[in-house]
Amino acid sequence: MRASQVLQKCLCDSLEAMHALREAVLLCCGQVLVDTWIGGFR
Repeated sequence: MRASQVLQKCLCDSLEAMHALREAVLLCCGQVLVDTWIGGFR
Protein backbone atom coordinates (compact mmCIF):
# COMPACT_ATOMS: atom_id res chain seq x y z
CA MET A 1 0.00 0.00 0.00
CA ARG A 2 1.40 3.39 -0.95
CA ALA A 3 1.78 6.22 1.53
CA SER A 4 -0.85 8.29 -0.27
CA GLN A 5 -3.36 5.44 0.04
CA VAL A 6 -2.64 5.08 3.76
CA LEU A 7 -3.03 8.83 4.24
CA GLN A 8 -6.30 8.85 2.32
CA LYS A 9 -7.70 5.98 4.41
CA CYS A 10 -6.67 7.65 7.69
CA LEU A 11 -8.19 10.94 6.58
CA CYS A 12 -11.43 9.24 5.61
CA ASP A 13 -11.61 7.39 8.94
CA SER A 14 -10.96 10.55 10.95
CA LEU A 15 -13.61 12.47 8.99
CA GLU A 16 -16.16 9.77 9.82
CA ALA A 17 -15.22 9.97 13.50
CA MET A 18 -15.48 13.77 13.48
CA HIS A 19 -18.88 13.57 11.80
CA ALA A 20 -20.13 11.12 14.43
CA LEU A 21 -18.77 13.31 17.23
CA ARG A 22 -20.35 16.45 15.78
CA GLU A 23 -23.67 14.64 15.43
CA ALA A 24 -23.53 13.49 19.07
CA VAL A 25 -22.71 17.02 20.26
CA LEU A 26 -25.57 18.50 18.24
CA LEU A 27 -28.01 15.93 19.62
CA CYS A 28 -26.84 16.67 23.15
CA CYS A 29 -27.22 20.43 22.64
CA GLY A 30 -30.66 19.92 21.18
CA GLN A 31 -31.69 17.85 24.18
CA VAL A 32 -30.44 20.54 26.58
CA LEU A 33 -32.31 23.25 24.67
CA VAL A 34 -35.53 21.24 24.71
CA ASP A 35 -35.16 20.45 28.43
CA THR A 36 -34.51 24.13 29.19
CA TRP A 37 -37.44 25.26 27.05
CA ILE A 38 -39.82 22.76 28.65
CA GLY A 39 -38.43 23.59 32.11
CA GLY A 40 -39.36 27.23 31.55
CA PHE A 41 -43.04 26.31 31.35
CA ARG A 42 -43.10 24.44 34.66
